[in-house]
Amino acid sequence: MAVKTLGVLWLTSICVRFLWTIYPQTGYIHPDEFFQSPEIISGDVLGVYSLRTWEFNSSFPLRSVVFPYLTAGFPFWILRHFTNGRGEFDSRTLLILPRLSFCLFSLAVDFCGYRIAEVLHIDPLPVLTLIGTSYTSLVFLTRPFSNSTESALFALLLWFVIAVIASTWTTSGQNEGSKMARLFFIGVIIASGFWNRPTFVGFGLIPVLSLLAALSLRHTALNASSFVVIILKDILFIAVGFLAAALIFVTIDSFYFSEAYFRITITPLNFLRYNLDSLKVEEHGIHPRFTHFLVNFPLLCGILFVFLCAFLVTFAMQRDFVKTLETFQISRDTMKMVKHASVKFILVTLLLSALVPVSLLSVIPHQEPRFILPVLLPLAILFSHLIFGKKAYWIATASWIIWNILGAVVFGVLHQGGVTQCLVYLQQQMHAKDGTYHIIFSNTYMPPRHLL
Repeated sequence: MAVKTLGVLWLTSICVRFLWTIYPQTGYIHPDEFFQSPEIISGDVLGVYSLRTWEFNSSFPLRSVVFPYLTAGFPFWILRHFTNGRGEFDSRTLLILPRLSFCLFSLAVDFCGYRIAEVLHIDPLPVLTLIGTSYTSLVFLTRPFSNSTESALFALLLWFVIAVIASTWTTSGQNEGSKMARLFFIGVIIASGFWNRPTFVGFGLIPVLSLLAALSLRHTALNASSFVVIILKDILFIAVGFLAAALIFVTIDSFYFSEAYFRITITPLNFLRYNLDSLKVEEHGIHPRFTHFLVNFPLLCGILFVFLCAFLVTFAMQRDFVKTLETFQISRDTMKMVKHASVKFILVTLLLSALVPVSLLSVIPHQEPRFILPVLLPLAILFSHLIFGKKAYWIATASWIIWNILGAVVFGVLHQGGVTQCLVYLQQQMHAKDGTYHIIFSNTYMPPRHLL
């Protein structure tokens, strides 16, 4: 596909992402998009009627309030500031503001895709276009899900890890300060991801192990004592970043959830304790272990999933990673560098960063499509050239576009699409006349109270 066409398509997709957020999508994907963030925070910040769900019970809270306050609390605070805390808040405004915040946050995935492509000498335009045109970016990543935050944090983790791996193999000690800063921020990202969703451990496992392996391989020529000192020094910077961020999360959560007396609150541990109870997990629905791989993966990624399967089959037959890359037409500039240890190492890291998290999450019997949202980025870097590159397969391009239009319509418009529209209408009617109203919903997701 021509460079100019790709550029226009990518910019159009970004515009659509923002416009479709400001003129809100009617689809209601899952109650968590309201009841894990804006429903809770709107009551705190705006003082509107809302429902505090069990996950934010002060006696046993499962979720940190830090990211809900950053993503929903901040725009709500701005709204309260401009209205001086008085008056009725329009339902449409309350619906849009958190989504707009997440829409901005979603650009981290695009940015990291661009930077990683640069490191690998891959044309970034196909990567950006694929991410931009994916309905997961247009719909899921613009909704206030903790999974959307997880996707952005995973993208940042991949970028920082790959930047360190690339510099470790190509530069000497003159960039030591830069490397230490990156290691510190890697620790911060790991802690942030863990407090946002403990499942982030599954997504962060391969990048972190790859980073430690790369740092170790770089210093194999040293004697044992020097090797241990250098590796421990690198790990120390990651640990300091992790502990600094963890301290902030624990402090904020402890103050927020403490009532009569101050109590240390570590929400990820509560989350793990709850989800290790099989009876409690059953209350949320049990799915077959293969649901992620056979249903959710292809549902979210479409033709990308087909290319991933074809790549794995080809690799199993050829038993040569470089030859498999050649078969899948990785760019010539990249192929020239594959013989360089760092590039091959990074490509393997990206592949495993898509496969291993889904495999680990498949152990958990409760499986929803949004749980594996973060895998879009590594797959986009590996296979976007087959869909939007100069030698892309037209059938792959057509398949991708059609699949994502359908996904955007189903999840962004039709799925439980009457609930939020109904709430906006009801608020207008109820506030037009004083009185007591009894509203009953049936066969729908639970309606968020703050929109009334």
